[in-house]
Amino acid sequence: MMQIVTTHSNRFIGLAQRIFGQVRKPKMFLIVAVGIVVFIGLFWFMNTYIRPFLASIPIAQTEFTPSAPTVKPGDQFSINMQLSGETITAADVYITYTSDKVVYLADLPNPVTGFNQISDYFDAPPIVEELTSNADNTKTLHLVLVSQKANSNVAQFSLKFKAHALGEAAFTIDTSRSKLSGSVGTDLSSASYISFPEGVLRTTVIIAEDGADATPTHTHTPTPSDDSDPTVTPTVDPSISPSISPSTSPSISPTLTIMPTASLVPSPTATLSPTVTSTPTPAPTTVAQNPNVTLDMKVRLQGVVTQPKEAYRQQTMKILVQSTDKSFREEQAISFTVNGEALWVGSMKIVNVPTSKTFNIYIKGTKHLQRKICTLAPTETVPGQYDCSSGQITLKEGTNVVDMSKIFVLAGDIPIQNGIVDSVDVIYVRKNLGVTSPAVLSRADFNLDGIVDTQDYTLAVTALGFKYDEK
Repeated sequence: MMQIVTTHSNRFIGLAQRIFGQVRKPKMFLIVAVGIVVFIGLFWFMNTYIRPFLASIPIAQTEFTPSAPTVKPGDQFSINMQLSGETITAADVYITYTSDKVVYLADLPNPVTGFNQISDYFDAPPIVEELTSNADNTKTLHLVLVSQKANSNVAQFSLKFKAHALGEAAFTIDTSRSKLSGSVGTDLSSASYISFPEGVLRTTVIIAEDGADATPTHTHTPTPSDDSDPTVTPTVDPSISPSISPSTSPSISPTLTIMPTASLVPSPTATLSPTVTSTPTPAPTTVAQNPNVTLDMKVRLQGVVTQPKEAYRQQTMKILVQSTDKSFREEQAISFTVNGEALWVGSMKIVNVPTSKTFNIYIKGTKHLQRKICTLAPTETVPGQYDCSSGQITLKEGTNVVDMSKIFVLAGDIPIQNGIVDSVDVIYVRKNLGVTSPAVLSRADFNLDGIVDTQDYTLAVTALGFKYDEK
């Protein structure tokens, strides 16, 4: 045995000597060095960018339970859902259920909504409440829920069913198609995707005759984490809150233009003697030319949190520069290009600017409300919070940096724009959920991800709280 071990050890030592002998050669050493550098570089890149990206989508803690494990034919019961951990502002949910055992209330001969909630967290009735039949005695319920007043990190609602045949009814959330969006933590700057927990979200209800010994075969509610808060199965009272579509009339900002005029009066001709006549030539009067200025601007659009695809990286925005006494006004359509930090940069050149005055600057995107700024570097901690009345901007000849990256240009006023986020805008986005056609995307894809989805709807609903162009 000792001889065998010694033989293997000698072979290993010989192999190591041959490898390191090759490494001593310059060419082999270079190859090994390059391989080590590449390996370290890949490890650093994946640890810095890939791993945080994959871990960046938050997960909502989800409870999916029946109001009773066993019911009789003809009984009504509820499937309760609780979403917690993040502030959910929109939910796009697909739930498949055993349709030959139970009936969703909206599928009855005299249909009523089956959606119910304890408090008015989501708008009611749902934006979408649709049923589709499948080939395996199941149906899929599609719900789109939006909240205009999400102020809690716990959202609860229930779905009402009626039992009509003996057996087991299963209810499953299709997590591959279902999506959530909302605000993550204290960051209210944009709508972010939020995921359901991994695994199967499924529960069952047994339909049995009175007195039968029936026990649910399997109920699976995944627990997202060990430190999750205790969950509560809600007792649901019927409650429907109608949606309100505010409407108002846009205001018009008057424009006053003053044109200076200049007159030239020549001196009289003097006669000195009968033989000599002199007519002096008057000196010309000149008007002082104001300097030319350039605005180098950085802008942040609400909802755009990463650099979009190539097709969406240029946007035209309207920029208005106006003196506080309204004697000077310059408006231009400026092309902005997005950079890797999701900031939009553009430049505006203006001639003959009265730099002795103070100014306001206005910016309006093609799908956005107009923002008014009174300083060259405005800031806000909550989107829409920044507000100003009197312009304090002074411009100098040459380049002026206008940093609007710390405020948000709010989305919601879609073409044809009227200066208001109203029911027309919100309904258009709602009716085009899931659409990817260029004509619709040019109007309703606020976050520039190539589809009109619940994030865009959330942004439109959020903008209802601000509603008007700033004047």
